[in-house]
Amino acid sequence: MDLDGRAAPGYVGKDDELGAAVPFLNVVLAQNVGASLAVEASLFAGLSVPRPTVRFEGREVAAWGRAVTAAILAVDWTLPIGLESTRK
Repeated sequence: MDLDGRAAPGYVGKDDELGAAVPFLNVVLAQNVGASLAVEASLFAGLSVPRPTVRFEGREVAAWGRAVTAAILAVDWTLPIGLESTRK
């Protein structure tokens, strides 16, 4: 993450970069609804290491949570092209 510091008169602004690793777990459930149609649900969960924080003059002024989560619901449609569609 890029940080763009803008300071009030009498202070000095500083730009910085903030990074963290996020090891995660992904769980996927899928169900075929037809020959070329499926419904899929995904859940992502992870923890940022280290916890992202911003400090001014040695004190913490902003922080992002360690936990990262996301959920996705998708519909998969397969087009009938390729080897299987050419066989008759």
